[in-house]
Amino acid sequence: MVGSLYGSVYFIDFETGATSRKAIPVGNPIKGTISLDPTLNGNLYVGQGVPGKRPFGALAIDLYKNEQFHFFAEDPKAQRRWGAYDSSPLRVGRFLFRPGENGGIYKLIVQPGKLTMHSVLRYTVRGAAPGIESSMAVYANYGFTADNHGNILAFNLDTMKPVWMYALGDDTDATPVIAVENGVPYLYVGCEIDLQDAGAAKFVKLNALDGTRIWQADIEGRRKNIDKKHFDGGFYASAILGTGNCEDLIFSNCVKNTNGQNGVLVAIDRRSGKIVYETPLKYYAWSSPVRFTNERGEMFIVTGDCSGNLYIINGKDGKIIASSRIGSNFESSPVVVGNTLVVGSRGNSIFKIKIQ
Repeated sequence: MVGSLYGSVYFIDFETGATSRKAIPVGNPIKGTISLDPTLNGNLYVGQGVPGKRPFGALAIDLYKNEQFHFFAEDPKAQRRWGAYDSSPLRVGRFLFRPGENGGIYKLIVQPGKLTMHSVLRYTVRGAAPGIESSMAVYANYGFTADNHGNILAFNLDTMKPVWMYALGDDTDATPVIAVENGVPYLYVGCEIDLQDAGAAKFVKLNALDGTRIWQADIEGRRKNIDKKHFDGGFYASAILGTGNCEDLIFSNCVKNTNGQNGVLVAIDRRSGKIVYETPLKYYAWSSPVRFTNERGEMFIVTGDCSGNLYIINGKDGKIIASSRIGSNFESSPVVVGNTLVVGSRGNSIFKIKIQ
C-alpha cells in the first residue's frame, strides 16, 4: 500500500508488482507514510500534505469497502492555521494518536469504519504554536514527538498533558527512536540546520523518563540557497539502532551541504556519543536507512539518496560494498521483508530489490 504525491493510495502485489486493487484518490498529495491499523480491522490512515485544493487534512479509508469513511479538515480551534499531516498516526490500545502541523496532537477512539474524537493536546512555546511533522514514538503510557521549532515533547497518553520538553534548537522532522538499555528507556533524535543557517546538526540521547540529556553529537553543515530555493541541512529521517556486531551503534543520514549538496551516513556510539565514522554519499539523503543482518551476526545498511543512488554499506566500518544509481530521487524510506526491500522513487517508480 503506497501513498503518493499524485494524491492517490495505490495497492500493489508484493510478489509481482501488479495492481492488486483499484487505487483510491484522496484529493491532495500525500507526503507522509500511510498507516495500516495493526489490529487489521480494515482501517487505513492517510494524511494529506499539500493543499492542492481545499479542504485538506487527515482521513481514513475502510479497506473492506474501498472507500473513505473519515475526514478531519483544518481545525478552527488550532492556534496554527495549517492543516497538513506529514506525520504518521500511531495506534495505542483502543486509541489513535495523530500529530498535526497545526500544533495539535489528536486522540481518537478507534472502531472498525469509525473514528471519534476523544481529546486533543494543543501547546505553545514562547507564544507560538509549532507544527509537528515527525511521527510519534511510544514507551509505556508516554508519547514522544518533535516539532519545527526544535522542541522534543513528552506527554502522557492517558491525560494528554505534557510531561517534559527539551529544546533541541532547530527544526526537527525526524521521528524519535526509543531504546531500552539496562531497564531505562532512552530517546535518540537529530535536528536539521534550518533556523541557524549554518552550524551543526545536533543528535542527542535523552533519558525518556525526564528529558535529561545524556550526550550530544554535532555534525557540521549548513542550509544551502540555490536560486530561489533553500535546502536545509541536518537530519531529516529516523535513525536506526544497530544489531548484531553493531549493537553498540546508532546510524542516521545527515545532509551537510558543505561541498555542494553532499551528505553522509553517520555512525554514533550509543554509550559515549562519539562519532565512529561518517560515510560520504554521492548526494544528500532524506530517507531512513534500513538494516540487514546475516547468519554470522554481521549488520549491513541499505540507504538511498536524493539523486537516486542506492548503497549497501558495511555497518561495522562504514565501507560502501556496492552502489548503483537506480531511481530518480529516493525520499521515501524502504520497507524490508526478509532479504528484500521495496522503495518508492520520484519519477513514478517503485523498486523491489533483493540483497544477496
